[in-house]
Amino acid sequence: MKIRLLDKNNRGMSVYTIMLFVFVVLKIYRNTINFSIEQNGGFWNIIVCSFVLNGFIYFLTSTKLLANKVICSGIFLSIIIFINGVIRIESISFLSIYYLLVSTFYVFVIILFYYKPIDIEKKNECQWLGLIMLLILVFLIITFSRYFSLYKYAESSDHISLDNSYYGLCLLPFVLKYRSKYTIPNLFLIFANVIISSKRAGLIALLFALILYYYETARLSRNFNKRIKYLFIGLGAIILFVLAFFYIDKKYSLNLLLRFSNLVSGGGSGRTEIYSAVYDEIKNSNFIDQVLGHGLTSITRMPSMRISSAHNDFLNICYDSGILSGILYLKFLLTLFSFFFKMRKNNYCNTSIFASSLVICAVLTAFTSFFCSVSCSILFASYWGMELRDFDNFLKDREYAN
Repeated sequence: MKIRLLDKNNRGMSVYTIMLFVFVVLKIYRNTINFSIEQNGGFWNIIVCSFVLNGFIYFLTSTKLLANKVICSGIFLSIIIFINGVIRIESISFLSIYYLLVSTFYVFVIILFYYKPIDIEKKNECQWLGLIMLLILVFLIITFSRYFSLYKYAESSDHISLDNSYYGLCLLPFVLKYRSKYTIPNLFLIFANVIISSKRAGLIALLFALILYYYETARLSRNFNKRIKYLFIGLGAIILFVLAFFYIDKKYSLNLLLRFSNLVSGGGSGRTEIYSAVYDEIKNSNFIDQVLGHGLTSITRMPSMRISSAHNDFLNICYDSGILSGILYLKFLLTLFSFFFKMRKNNYCNTSIFASSLVICAVLTAFTSFFCSVSCSILFASYWGMELRDFDNFLKDREYAN
């Protein structure tokens, strides 16, 4: 099996792909085995900065990127957040410059992988990619199993970041897009990682992503028998998911059903109180703070409540970078969703995969700090860049054929 690192036309693609998975492994290691609340630095910071800088260079040197509405929307968002961040900066330091650079890292990762996608032409290269994802997912399972054999769920904040399961969840589009003999084991490990982490947002996102994926896959098939086949496969996958849910819940005494029943009465682990506090802070701020925001990462210093994030990207961006930035962020997401309907209308082969990624994105951006922290969203950004590129090529091929 050979990955073409020395091919001049694909060298950048291969290096960026390897860097992406190195980033994921390092972040998982930092959030589990080498866990530390105070630790900020790491080689992954260099990887992200290189992605941002290279994505920016490709944007400046390629006029065709301007034709993609998602990229244009993202660039406009990046400009506004960057300008507001510069205006509201309190002191110039290495850390403040870093936060400015990566404030909208996901936009430039989309550009980078749109320009340099994973170009897999041979079956053995899919096997390589599948194996790499399998090893990452096994690593996640080992870290979670190791943790729950020593500690209870309530002790997680001092020993592990359970959000690590979202790295496994965000590998789902890659597992579905690049099929290999490891696809079924990888899907099972994604189920197991999300369940064992007890992250309710992840469980909800995965369940609805599976439903939409198999529905769209069945819809795309013109053969009635294949449609029925995909619907039964989807039903089987959901049943497997439910069985794994109950098995892992019992094995590790996670009490997930009780936690779900307390979701409404308990305010989503205090999220309703956080949302209310952040909203009140924005509403009661002066006009300048409402327009320009309070400054990047300023939400961690919010007077009324001590929090690490708003657990909602829209509120987080509105507080840090201003209401206009929040509106532009929503515009960016809506542009992504508009491409789903465009893919659907044109019967694009990977519509179901793209749809599943959007479902997961919608849930995680609503209930976590998905894009406002440099973490697992880098996987979705890289996938979207590649899928948008493939879809644009699909439309061009169809146009030439006609």
